[in-house]
Amino acid sequence: MTSDGDVSALMSNMKLANTQMPRKPYEPTNIDSGRTLCSCRFIQPRHDPSLLCRLLKQYPRPPTFPSAKLHKPPKFHVARKSRNRLQRRRRRTYIIEGAETTLFVLQYDSHPYDVRFATILGVFSSLDKASAAAISCGAFAFSKGGLNSGMEYLTPTGKINIVMLDTHLPPPRRRSKATEQPDERRPDFRPDIPHPNDQLRPPNERNSNTKPVAYIALYRTSERTSCIGVFGEKIKAWNICLKHHTTVAYSSGAQQETRWMDEHGLPHIKARIEGSGWECWDVRAFKINDVVGPIAI
Repeated sequence: MTSDGDVSALMSNMKLANTQMPRKPYEPTNIDSGRTLCSCRFIQPRHDPSLLCRLLKQYPRPPTFPSAKLHKPPKFHVARKSRNRLQRRRRRTYIIEGAETTLFVLQYDSHPYDVRFATILGVFSSLDKASAAAISCGAFAFSKGGLNSGMEYLTPTGKINIVMLDTHLPPPRRRSKATEQPDERRPDFRPDIPHPNDQLRPPNERNSNTKPVAYIALYRTSERTSCIGVFGEKIKAWNICLKHHTTVAYSSGAQQETRWMDEHGLPHIKARIEGSGWECWDVRAFKINDVVGPIAI
């Protein structure tokens, strides 16, 4: 039998052993990895911090968007008319200088064809206006060539062709304040009393329409009349006539050449070409959308 002294000595030895080698708590199994967390330093997996940094750099984080919300929808501010009289200015539309414009030239050939010079009836800014002018000049039906293109009409004495040309028209000139006319819509306007500024302009410009003018360079032979070009300035039309005349004279030879200026200040050239007869280069001025005159039937 053991005595009380032996039991007390055994208990003291057990306490001493527990203090020197403490018992570790129970560690559960890791469900994600399927491995048991072991306390042994030789069995535990190594954690490499540099490997983790390389993985984070290789797979960057997705961009984070702000979680703020718009409490009010965006408003679109519409330009309103100013109430201040000083800011009430009319918006002016300016024509770009040198902008390309398409013009339609109305050309009349009398029957029999290719015998007389063709007549230019006018220059128009659109095909509809040119067609209306052709009808007003006596056109009643399309010719065989005009059924598809719509650019040739028949008249009782011949045919009318619509020639489409591209040109560069300069912007219209602004009138000075000294030559401006009073507003006829004003209540204090008196049509029976002449305005003093009206006497500053020449008589031929007082009641004239402010329509732009187009200058046509014409090349006329005994067989046909062709438009070399349409320009907004007279000097450009004259230059193209000189260039075309020089080309024809150099290739065919010109004789008995004559140059003159008419009463409107427009230049002309007339020369006799070997094998062709008389040929003419003219510069004609026309107001756009204005018919020269009716055709003599």
